[in-house]
Order: sequence, then C-alpha cells, then structure tokens
Amino acid sequence: MNIVYRGTLYSNKEGSYIYSHTENEFTTTVTDFATALKIENKVKPEFITNNLNGEDVTILLGKAVQLTE
Repeated sequence: MNIVYRGTLYSNKEGSYIYSHTENEFTTTVTDFATALKIENKVKPEFITNNLNGEDVTILLGKAVQLTE
C-alpha cells in the first residue's frame, strides 16, 4: 500500500474520517487505522463527491485533530 499526503483540502471540516472507496474491500485496513488514529467515522462523508485522487482508502483529518504522543 502506498501512503500519500495530499495537503489540507478538507482541513476546515469538523471531525475525522477513514473509509474505503470500494465497498467490502480494505475493511481490515480501515479498521486498523481507525483504531490506531481513534477515528469513529468509517464511511465516506457527504461533502466528498468523488474518489479524490484514485486511492483505495482515504483518511481525512479535520480541524479538531490534535497530534500528541
């Protein structure tokens, strides 16, 4: 799997999301990353209307995210 950072296109949105672009695929990946990143939203949000950049799994980190150790 390739991981690509694409900037802050949706950084003004509230909350975080992780989802697969293909139903019933990458479910383990989505679940594992959701657990590690403490993301509860595992479905594509309404404001996303396309496949962004053709990726299989997307992680959107909204403006409320705080990165701490």
